[in-house]
Amino acid sequence: MRHGDLNMANTSKRRVWRPSKIEIRASEMARREADRQARRIPWERLFKARHQYVEWNALSLWSHAIAEAEGKVPDWLAQIIAERCPRLIGSERLNLKAGPGVGARLDRRIREWVEENVLADSKHEGWLRAVTFYAVRDLAYARDWAYAQWCEKHWKQQPPASYPSFEEWRSASERCGNEVLDACEMREDKRRVIKNSGSGRIHGMGSIHVLAALAVGSRYPVP
Repeated sequence: MRHGDLNMANTSKRRVWRPSKIEIRASEMARREADRQARRIPWERLFKARHQYVEWNALSLWSHAIAEAEGKVPDWLAQIIAERCPRLIGSERLNLKAGPGVGARLDRRIREWVEENVLADSKHEGWLRAVTFYAVRDLAYARDWAYAQWCEKHWKQQPPASYPSFEEWRSASERCGNEVLDACEMREDKRRVIKNSGSGRIHGMGSIHVLAALAVGSRYPVP
């Protein structure tokens, strides 16, 4: 096979997402609202909150993948979440019964807890939409999302002898290979930027507006 043919074959395996006209319009409306909210507060506060959202999202994705693979929230996972998110498990355990979709329900509860506790100021002051808009378009967020999908798929097929700790999972996410990114549906320009970024978290690559410009029409819906 010629080199050019090999490149074409590799490209054909990538899941490329192309937004519809409706999705593009919805993304533009969300961007305008996020910009409106962002102008009301110091940029440093927004940047800090965005970073917190991305960090907590990684915990949510890790928990989601394990719960979906197991079909339940294992006791050891519930204990970790209870330590990191006080009062969450105790109040929601009855709503996290074993079965299909338990990972998604756990994911949603963690995100709600984060909004009510970690990001309480942005929610009560009316600029949470700006936080989530820029956070879901962060390149580290996209890498974690792709790796979580990869893990969930493979763990369901073949559960590991033991699951990685959250810290181990994050480290692996930072080093995930191209096959992980190619398997995730996303815009090709974003995939290329993530690959070219190399290892390590992709924070501080520029202003929030630079990252947002890259991700207009992002695969990830604004919460």
